[in-house]
This record gives sequence, C-alpha cells and structure tokens, in this order.
Amino acid sequence: LPGTGWFASACKWTSHTSATGSNPSWTWYQYYHIIGSVNNIINAAEGMPESDMLNNVLGQAYAYRAFSHHRLVQLFAKSPIYSDENTELGVPIMLKTTAPYEGQARATVAAVYAQCESDIKAAITYLKDVKQGNISHITYQTANGIAARIALTKGDFVSAATYAKVA
Repeated sequence: LPGTGWFASACKWTSHTSATGSNPSWTWYQYYHIIGSVNNIINAAEGMPESDMLNNVLGQAYAYRAFSHHRLVQLFAKSPIYSDENTELGVPIMLKTTAPYEGQARATVAAVYAQCESDIKAAITYLKDVKQGNISHITYQTANGIAARIALTKGDFVSAATYAKVA
C-alpha cells in the first residue's frame, strides 16, 4: 500500500503542483529564506580583505544562492528546453538585503539561469583553492556538481559533463 502521510505526494512529485497545498508556499519561502541569508553574507563581505576563510564563506554563499534560485526556477517555471526562455517568466532574482524590503518582479527564465550560472562560477572560483575543514560544507567539487545540474537542465550537455567530471 502506498503511504498516506504528508510525504507521499512529495515522493510522487505532485505536491508542488497543488495551488492550495502548503508545500509550494513552504518551498518558495524556504529557498528565499536561504537566498536572503546568503545575500546578507555576500553583501556584508564587500570591501573585506581577501583570506582563505572569506573565500570559503563566499564560495559557499554563492553556491547556496545559485542552488536556491535554480531549484525555484525548476519548480515554478517552464524548462528552458521546452519554452522560450527569453520571454517565459521565471522567479524573482533576489540580490538585495537592504531596506526597503520589497519583493521583485518575476525575471525571465533566461535571466534566472544567467544569475545561477554567474553565482555558481563565482562559487567555483572562490572554492578552487580552499581546503575544507568540515564535511558538511560545500566544496569545490560540490559547486561543480551544482554547476552540472544547472547546465543539464538547460540542455548544455557538454558543460554538464565537464562539470560532472570535476565533481
């Protein structure tokens, strides 16, 4: 018998399609909460002297932001492979952490993917020479894995394979 618990619809990949369910709003706010938190880190780091610790923190922050925007655009917009990504609306790109705290308009799918690619490339650059101190942290290899997923969902299979090999 299939489960009747709250997680059954998540496992069947149907829970995010219900406009009245709590899962879409929870997912939306959870990823934007992560984005807001890492935006605080990224924006606060401006002007700080470069160090291995700062590179580690910034690399992880950019990776989280890329991953979160990527998950949101995957869940709440059409795939760039099956739509006109230049006109299809994706999700808001959130980069600010200063007042006024206002939501942004939905960006195009192409713009969201461009931001994801920019962020994950920054993460890879920051993490390239960082020695990880904790296995729970995002590493250079993990960031390349995220980059592979972003490229894969865009249909850029050559880049996806290149990133996956590093991961």
